[in-house]
Amino acid sequence: MFHGLNNGSPIFGGKLDVMKPDLLRGIAVFTEVARLKSVSRAAAALEMPKSTVSRRVSMLEAEVGLRLLKRTTKKIELTDEGQAYFAQCQQILEAVENAHEGLLGSRVEASGHLRVAMTPDFALRLVKTLPEFRARHPKMLLEFDFTARSVDPLTEHCDIAIHIGQLVDSGLTAYKLTDVVSQLYAAPSYLAGRGAIATPHELSEHACIVARPHTGEALATWDLRRGRERLLVKVESGLVLNSIGVIQRLAIAGAGIALLPEDLCREEVAAGRLALVLKGWRATALPIHALTATRFLPARTRVFLDYLRDALGSI
Repeated sequence: MFHGLNNGSPIFGGKLDVMKPDLLRGIAVFTEVARLKSVSRAAAALEMPKSTVSRRVSMLEAEVGLRLLKRTTKKIELTDEGQAYFAQCQQILEAVENAHEGLLGSRVEASGHLRVAMTPDFALRLVKTLPEFRARHPKMLLEFDFTARSVDPLTEHCDIAIHIGQLVDSGLTAYKLTDVVSQLYAAPSYLAGRGAIATPHELSEHACIVARPHTGEALATWDLRRGRERLLVKVESGLVLNSIGVIQRLAIAGAGIALLPEDLCREEVAAGRLALVLKGWRATALPIHALTATRFLPARTRVFLDYLRDALGSI
């Protein structure tokens, strides 16, 4: 039933029917502590008192007869035995979760309050498909926090946080949604009479609209690639913004050249409101992840993650 596990392991003692009632709970708690390397963060993720988390881990260590964690005042590390046990426990929990979902998935309806943090620009990708999702899940209450800052679902009042860009090691569970590729665009009215732009180096001679969310500097570096070619182009602008949506509107109005996501510009190009500049040159793709405090998710969170993958995969 549990592929890749040794039936003689201390978890099962060779038979499924000898598993003690609290053993699976202990495994789940230990796995969360091992993943987050913190009793406090595991307690928050599991919504349990720290004392209960510590006690369950101690009981599990007594059950298997081995020390699983090395505890200090500053951090928690896995022992060699704990690392091997952690790998097996992850497989067990995934198998149990899959079996449980297989039985209940057809009759458990997603409901309740779901809080999602994302940038307003990311939300633009969901405008067309969100009404259909709401129609399929009328018992869900969706609350969106539109913010440009990074949100931590572990410490903030949030179930899902959308992160654009490279991830850092945070102890959060990350679900890859898609990649964003950006290209250079400008309004035909801006390009008229200026002649074709042949190389990225010529961008310094043009008005550029720069996205710089964390500083007030006008000088930015655009990392552009074409096949194996790569150029770091410094551009200067009198327009510095932290909203892709506003940058796009300024580009449409003829304010200059902007580096914008392809998926947000297809309709504008088809309608003639924007034109592609330096065809073939693209910015380095940025990954988009959905972050959660734990991988043990209620139905409402799982269905919304599935919706995000489908919505982003169709654009």
